[in-house]
Amino acid sequence: MQESVHGLVEHIVVDGASEDDTLAVVRQFPSVHWISEPDEGISDAFNKGLGLAKGEFVMYLNADDYLHDKMVLHDVLSFIDGNQRPDWIVGDIAASSKGEIFVPPRRYRPSCWSLMFRCRIGHPTVFLKREVLIDAGGFDPRFKLAMDYDLWQRLCAAGYKPVYFPRIISVFSHEGLTSSESPVLVVERQEVARRFRDNPLKNLIGTTYDRLKGRV
Repeated sequence: MQESVHGLVEHIVVDGASEDDTLAVVRQFPSVHWISEPDEGISDAFNKGLGLAKGEFVMYLNADDYLHDKMVLHDVLSFIDGNQRPDWIVGDIAASSKGEIFVPPRRYRPSCWSLMFRCRIGHPTVFLKREVLIDAGGFDPRFKLAMDYDLWQRLCAAGYKPVYFPRIISVFSHEGLTSSESPVLVVERQEVARRFRDNPLKNLIGTTYDRLKGRV
């Protein structure tokens, strides 16, 4: 628990009826809310967490993710208070691979425009108002891996704009389920990207980008 945010943050663990030592660890922390039951994938687990959440903002960490340092939550709460409590906050992310941590360069500020090209926002960097996520319908269980990209598209379509906080929020594992360009992830991201390209100009620009990157 980060000392400066004690009592301000709730921790929720959604476990898919795992048979490892997850629950033994969780039970050591009485303040953590948790459930352990079979689920229908990541989207379903995310939505279960949303149903349990009571706070104003929510953020998601997968099993292999972790906050970058002990001041992350303190700094995010300060940013929220100092910026008129924005609906959708996006920070930066670091990656871990074989014990090494590196920070991918950010060439574009997160925006609905940049999302037209590819998913440039990782959900472990996002703090989203709970009511906004509920109004958006939560995560779509039809998506097995690109559920966050789909959510960003729906938020953008509803008029929400990401507010950038230039600070590393979390570290994700390159060995995780969604870290590789699996065929399912590629197909799902292509489907969402087409929805971002909702007029002839955007479609032309996006298609040209795909061809330059060798994605079509």
